[in-house]
Amino acid sequence: MTHARTHAVTTATVPVEASELFYESAGEGPPVVLLHGGMLDLNMWDEQFSWLAGLGYHVIRCDARGHGRSSTVSRDYANHDDLHALLTHLGIPRATLIGLSLGARTAVDTALSHPESVSALVLASPGVSGRPFTDPYVAHHTAQQGAAINAQALAQTVPDARHQRFASAAHMVNLESTALFNLAVKSFLVSTTDLN
Repeated sequence: MTHARTHAVTTATVPVEASELFYESAGEGPPVVLLHGGMLDLNMWDEQFSWLAGLGYHVIRCDARGHGRSSTVSRDYANHDDLHALLTHLGIPRATLIGLSLGARTAVDTALSHPESVSALVLASPGVSGRPFTDPYVAHHTAQQGAAINAQALAQTVPDARHQRFASAAHMVNLESTALFNLAVKSFLVSTTDLN
């Protein structure tokens, strides 16, 4: 289902250390940032971008460095610092971060490095920073187990956190099970943000 864009969309770039990020924003209300998976770009959030703006949120999505229309990687950097620079540039003190895979890892890293900038997290198929991977089979199954354990632990320790599993989807939950994902996101946002 494609949602018609009824809100003006702003597109621009913002300077980050030795690079620049391309971003789009639409809507007004509590800020929500959509963070894409690795080897993808901001377009993976097309369905949720216009839908969330229509629900009354200020939605921002950006291409991570080395992806889409953002600059290529020329030196060491951290996605969470780039995201913090984007939020600072846009004058957004706190936002709900919604990420898939690499984007979810960026959201977690932002919450750890810049907790004052994060009001809530929605993590879909999150990656984990700082963990070496060797054997692909072991790494895959360890990651699945760790994600399940960590998601449950986060849901129990983080205020207002929820853990939800989508049996009908694999890694790309927002694309594979759009209606269920959108319903879960809407329910979460309604309970954690104030649209008034």
